Amino acid sequence: SNVAPPEMMHALEYISAHHIANAISISDGTGEDTYAFGTAQIHANDPGPLAAAAAGIPVTNSTGDCGVVQNLAVANVQCGNTSAGPETATWDDNPWVTAVGGTVPNVSKTDGSKLGPDPIWHEGGILSEGAGFSAVFPRPSYQDRVNRGSKMRSVPDITMDAQSGTSEAAPMVAGVLALATQLNHGHNLGPVNPVLYDILGPLGPHAGFSDVVSGSNSVIDSSGDVLVPGFTAARGFDVASGWGTVDATTFVPALVAGTRATGLARSARNEAGRELSGLTRAIRLSAGAGGTTAVTSTGFLPRHPV
Repeated sequence: SNVAPPEMMHALEYISAHHIANAISISDGTGEDTYAFGTAQIHANDPGPLAAAAAGIPVTNSTGDCGVVQNLAVANVQCGNTSAGPETATWDDNPWVTAVGGTVPNVSKTDGSKLGPDPIWHEGGILSEGAGFSAVFPRPSYQDRVNRGSKMRSVPDITMDAQSGTSEAAPMVAGVLALATQLNHGHNLGPVNPVLYDILGPLGPHAGFSDVVSGSNSVIDSSGDVLVPGFTAARGFDVASGWGTVDATTFVPALVAGTRATGLARSARNEAGRELSGLTRAIRLSAGAGGTTAVTSTGFLPRHPV
């Protein structure tokens, strides 16, 4: 009954435990209200991102392709069935994940040179990047200085080329993080969000961020009328685009330098490890003289007694 399958959580745990990747990209997510058992069912997936964070492995996740609304699990096609109002999706809403929204590269078709800031990816109608505030996860401390208007986690953190959807953007950023890991002599750099917000973001282009200043993820009809108002890009950090688009040439060395110069990533790993340990529950049983003993426990998913 988990919309984000338990197998994905186990995959993150396995990759982290066996150190078989330095960056992970996920292209999955449905609206937070898709989960029949609410927040308990969403938080049941927390061990996956926490395990990756504790191992120092950055995880990127696409924010969806239905604009300010979100795809529902019953949809047979992308954005075929969506939430009625603004919503974010699971996985990318998790504060231990780097949420990646979408833009369109504003470059010359002849020589690839930059022509100006990238606009938010929006193909008209409903197709656009996901952006907004989670109804499940509170605002993480690294967003305290930029999202004072809400007490909840906002997504995305950054954006990338999404002309084929945000499932193009998230793995592209994971590739950039792999390059950064290579420059860091193979040592894991994650979780990267504290460094993104505290060090790199405020530096803007000096740290490899190209500000996104135009476009929105509103749902519009064929005549251009807004059906569900979304979020609009503006100068500096904004909910629609986070810190903006990544320029890998500058971002990669800046991320490595920022991680080496501060203890932010190390502190975040330790915090994730403590949170992960706090989720562990154990019951010690002793062998008796025979017979049968019934053991029950609580605190698991609703209607899933143990």
